Amino acid sequence: MAEEKVIKAEKRETKGTSNAKRLRHAGKTPAVIYGSEGNLSITLDSHEFTLMVRDFGSNFIGDMVVDGAAPQKVLVKDIQFDPLSGDILHADFISVSMTETLQVSLPIELHGESAGEIAGGVMEQILSEIEIECLPGNMVENIVVDVSALEIGENLHVRDIEMPEGVKAVGDLDLVVASVAAPRVIAKDEEEAEGEAEAAEAEKPAE
Repeated sequence: MAEEKVIKAEKRETKGTSNAKRLRHAGKTPAVIYGSEGNLSITLDSHEFTLMVRDFGSNFIGDMVVDGAAPQKVLVKDIQFDPLSGDILHADFISVSMTETLQVSLPIELHGESAGEIAGGVMEQILSEIEIECLPGNMVENIVVDVSALEIGENLHVRDIEMPEGVKAVGDLDLVVASVAAPRVIAKDEEEAEGEAEAAEAEKPAE
């Protein structure tokens, strides 16, 4: 289960691109909380929130405290990063109920060295994220997939993943998550043959 954290925030009255830039220069990150009773614009301490994301990823549940009010459970919905610096530009949260299920996309982490790789095959990860459904209390940071039993030529599908307790995959369960391809021995032999043919052609006397 992902560790819950306290996220301190302040209400944000002004909006717009110029104001967002001013906030970032002041060490603040603009954000929005989406809830059934309306949306709330807030600001976060950029340094503190960046550390949280580094430690807990982009899918964690926290206790959002706005201007010292009573905490509310929120899930990080989306984070926008600067493509050059990697700094967080904006964050979206959704207010959640601990008794209602939610659906999110979680990153897939392949674990172990497959039998196919040991035999000389090449591991290919086809799917990087998976759609899951769970109660907020069962939220995890990522889905770890054991690929150690995968042989050359075999595929691992979403339906094959052993999900954490309280978490289930949704959507197309036939999607391929990872596969082990055969070593490209034939292709290498063809390249060597082509190279030898080109060398022989170059050694022919000019007519």
